[in-house]
Amino acid sequence: MEKEIIIKYSPHKTQKPFHKSKARFRILITGRRWGKTVAGANEVIKYSVKHEKKIVWIVAPTYPQTDKCWRTIMQYLPKELIIKINNSDKVITLINGTQLWFKSAEKYDNLRGEGVDFMWLDEAAMIRKDAWNFSLSPMLMDTLGSLIITTTPKGMNWVQALWSKSENDEDYNSWQYSSKDNPYIPSTEIDRMIKSLPQKVVEQEILGLFIEDVGSVFRGVSNCIRGELLNKPLEDHIYYMGVDLAKSVDFTVIVVMNKAKQVVYYERFNQLDWNIQKRIIIRVAKKWNNAKILLDSTGLGDPIFDDLRREGLTIEGYKYNHKSKMELIDNLSIHINEATVSFPDIPVLVNELRIFGYIQKSRTSNSKPVLKYDAPSGFHDDCVNALALAVWCIGNRNSSGSVQMVGW
Repeated sequence: MEKEIIIKYSPHKTQKPFHKSKARFRILITGRRWGKTVAGANEVIKYSVKHEKKIVWIVAPTYPQTDKCWRTIMQYLPKELIIKINNSDKVITLINGTQLWFKSAEKYDNLRGEGVDFMWLDEAAMIRKDAWNFSLSPMLMDTLGSLIITTTPKGMNWVQALWSKSENDEDYNSWQYSSKDNPYIPSTEIDRMIKSLPQKVVEQEILGLFIEDVGSVFRGVSNCIRGELLNKPLEDHIYYMGVDLAKSVDFTVIVVMNKAKQVVYYERFNQLDWNIQKRIIIRVAKKWNNAKILLDSTGLGDPIFDDLRREGLTIEGYKYNHKSKMELIDNLSIHINEATVSFPDIPVLVNELRIFGYIQKSRTSNSKPVLKYDAPSGFHDDCVNALALAVWCIGNRNSSGSVQMVGW
């Protein structure tokens, strides 16, 4: 007699249509805290238990978000169904031979390989379009594999295009729910969040609506993508250089612009000794006609700034705090909105600009939450900062709209 195995998951009312659908491609768009990750995890478990010797991929935008999917699946997956766990490669093998592979879409070229029978993309709106087009989508072709997407929207991107296909393609099913549709979240808590957030942020993050550019502080990024990087400077031209420093986890980024606020050079690296980083900064500055530099001099950046100034570079420091960071980003936002800054189609830079958004922070446990500009959890904002520093270095807008020159 077979032993009955119970999965302790009880979907709420608006999760049930997603689980009952037989469509090959299912796109679930919701506000925050609706329960989309729990729903996606349990749909993966349902498929994996019912199908033998299949390959299932669970893909998230970053490694920390992949860990969240791992923890959620392990919370609901009965342990007696697991025959092997490979923690280093993040693979779970079930007793029926089906394997669950957990992947990050950060370095999406590494995702190429064997066909996949079932794929779950969590927070897919933060996965790059190229990752879907060139790495993930082709892996479902030869297996005729199925796909589920669970995400909060982030602008009118490739996920919105897939979501809209359900209108004319029977292979697709799509849903769109508000955070309010989760019966386990008190309505008073949602009302509190709505009062503390800008209207368009509410529409996207709470109501789960596709809103153009609201996922980013910067509106009109596409209008600023033009031109090419240069191999060498033009004679007698003045160049401006923004440098955002990092030692290990984050990246040091150098952005060089001309006076017309066009990005002409870009460099990004990490895990380099400070002495090597200083040599790179000196080399780039001297190559670009002794470029004028604005450098992040916060914390560990202070001695770097002092060392570079002693080298004879034309350099000013910019210290980050809540107020100065807001001013820096607001200035860049104005320029992008007015398309008075331009940059080539550099994928890392463009993606950082598009996902850079608002987060809520409390200074103390009892204080009122404040809005802060930042990259989503698990993502970087180093390119954004370097670009903002370069633009500020050329000239920033004050509140009256006039231009203030910095340092010279």
